[in-house]
Amino acid sequence: MQSPVSFDDAFTLLKSHLPFTVADPGRGEWVAVANADGRTLVEPAYAAIDVPPFDRAMMDGYALTAADLAERRTPLRSVLAVAAGHTPRVAMEPGMCARVLTGAPVPMGTAAVVRQEWCTESDGEIEVLRWPAPGESIQPAGQDGRSGEPLLPAGRVLSALDCAVLQTFGVKQVRVARRLRAALLVTGDELAPAGGPLAPGQIYGTNDRMLDGCLRADGLEVVQTAHLRDDPRELATAITRAAADADVIVVTGGVSVGDFDFTPHAVEQVLGPLLLRKVLMRPGSPLVFAVRDQVACFGLSGNPAACFAQYETLIGPALRCSLGQTDVPFPATGILAHDVQLKPVKHTVVHRGKMHLQAGQLLVDCRMAQSTGVVSSLLASDVLVRLDDADYRAGDIVPIRGLQWPSAAS
Repeated sequence: MQSPVSFDDAFTLLKSHLPFTVADPGRGEWVAVANADGRTLVEPAYAAIDVPPFDRAMMDGYALTAADLAERRTPLRSVLAVAAGHTPRVAMEPGMCARVLTGAPVPMGTAAVVRQEWCTESDGEIEVLRWPAPGESIQPAGQDGRSGEPLLPAGRVLSALDCAVLQTFGVKQVRVARRLRAALLVTGDELAPAGGPLAPGQIYGTNDRMLDGCLRADGLEVVQTAHLRDDPRELATAITRAAADADVIVVTGGVSVGDFDFTPHAVEQVLGPLLLRKVLMRPGSPLVFAVRDQVACFGLSGNPAACFAQYETLIGPALRCSLGQTDVPFPATGILAHDVQLKPVKHTVVHRGKMHLQAGQLLVDCRMAQSTGVVSSLLASDVLVRLDDADYRAGDIVPIRGLQWPSAAS
């Protein structure tokens, strides 16, 4: 059996051996901005138009010429009104003004817009009570951005706000990473179908639903989910079929050294030598990784708490890096709210915890059930905490991975 590797070495190995990157030929595809939410850019996105495309009024008011502004000539004759979405029909000349509404193009020759509350109007003439500065209440064309200027870099995971801004700048399509196709293989005679009756000795599964959500959240397309018995031939056949259709195969269960732990041998039989067999982490030490051609296979723990820790801190970050994103297992730090004592081990320990903001500091509290036999505490946790030592004191700074970030100070 391979020697176990440290947590950090395991992440480096996973990241460096994944067989797909955004730079690979054929990895990109063009999609409409309207359908790009959640996708990863493989090329920078550039503005297609100037924004705004014309000089526009930023207040309801009256457009003034430079001559009238300099001489402070008043009253002025109001010759037209321009609303947003309409084009001025007349160029401005001294002695005249134009009623303009917020967002409307200002007429040619406009030097400033005086707010409507700074004027009085009577019989088509405007009396200016307070004069604006040159250029006031006008946004020049292209002030927000010019056509051809970069908007977003490659590697950016597009949010709804990103797509909205791209649309504002006239971008119709973006080149994004093709979605990786994932196959999920769940093993275990003890697992009963969700919603069905429980036979003696059976439990309902957790990992299929959990990993399906995790993979989809990371932008992968889950193309198949199979529930398998603890049978080595059935598992090897399922891996072979998955490798023909998927970029990523995730097997859960059967990764340890028990009598019915067939995953390591089946993966090796189908995909070749294992690159990873065991990681010095708790929970989640048994972890299988192999690559053949353009297919990567992960064998994760059947225990839900361990499986979750493995995906969140190792598999997910490695996959995101392969898509051109920047990620590490524990990208932030927090302050322990209490003492922690662990048994001295060589492993990196991953604890579930709860975060809260206090006086501008991010505190983490791990005083909840950490047993791998308890899944209910996953509902109460919003952070994973990395612990590499046996003894910690309240106030110590620890690496963390946020699952849901606190929104307000407590």
